[in-house]
Amino acid sequence: MKIKLLYFFFPVLSLWSYVALAQVKVFQSNNVGVGTATNYPAAKLEVHSENKGFLKPRMSTSQREAIQNKVPGLEVYGY
Repeated sequence: MKIKLLYFFFPVLSLWSYVALAQVKVFQSNNVGVGTATNYPAAKLEVHSENKGFLKPRMSTSQREAIQNKVPGLEVYGY
């Protein structure tokens, strides 16, 4: 019984991990591209889509003020 489950879950897990890793590409220069084969050298993160937008993290004012170790340039959308 355990062997039958192993034969089922191993291919499913392998396929899932392949699909999950195919969504994000990390370039040799440690830049991250989502939905793109190449990215701009000056950009650390590039998101490309022709039919979807980018959603920034959303926090209330109290959640935003509770962030520890804030760094310059940190972006959070306040609702």
